[in-house]
Amino acid sequence: MQAPVGGGAQRTGITPLGWALRGAGLVAISVISGLIWLAFQPAGPSDEEQQAAPPPQPEYRHEKILSEDGFQGCELVSTDQIAEFFRDNECNHLTRALYRSYLPSGEPVLTSVITVRMPDIAQARKLNEVITRDGTGNVRDLVDDERAGTEDMPSLNDRGYWSEQQGELVVIGDSAYFDKPTKKGDEKLVDVTREMLKLGWPQDGQPN
Repeated sequence: MQAPVGGGAQRTGITPLGWALRGAGLVAISVISGLIWLAFQPAGPSDEEQQAAPPPQPEYRHEKILSEDGFQGCELVSTDQIAEFFRDNECNHLTRALYRSYLPSGEPVLTSVITVRMPDIAQARKLNEVITRDGTGNVRDLVDDERAGTEDMPSLNDRGYWSEQQGELVVIGDSAYFDKPTKKGDEKLVDVTREMLKLGWPQDGQPN
């Protein structure tokens, strides 16, 4: 006998079109989920917020002892070739300050930070090149100038000296021990001085 047409169990498999539609649905769900996740993420800092971020602070604990704005001009507080440089290239702004810095052991040391803001980056670069050479002179710190309150402070004498250019700013630092002789190039003090140069721009903007 001829088998009945259309007999047998009903087919339950998914057609190729069905698989395609199911895959498209999964992709759409993934895209929508991603958009929702992005929408609820916290916004990153704007360019203005990034520019206004506070500058890095020195790793060493410190406290300001004395500071001074140098409206009298840079030449008058400088020596030798540095004074000659300022005679032809006057600075825009000068600040000088003294800090009590602390080594990791807790021992206090004296650190001088001087900022010299030049009219442009090129002049700042030239100043730093001259000032880092031996025997060219320097900008006198507040101890050298015997400002009131510095009578019992140690002389710095370039023992823990460091300087660097920061844009149109040149920051000059030096450190010395309070209660013992300071050897020239003392690594601990040079490291303190280099860290304290991070105070350059804040000090230039808020010298007192």
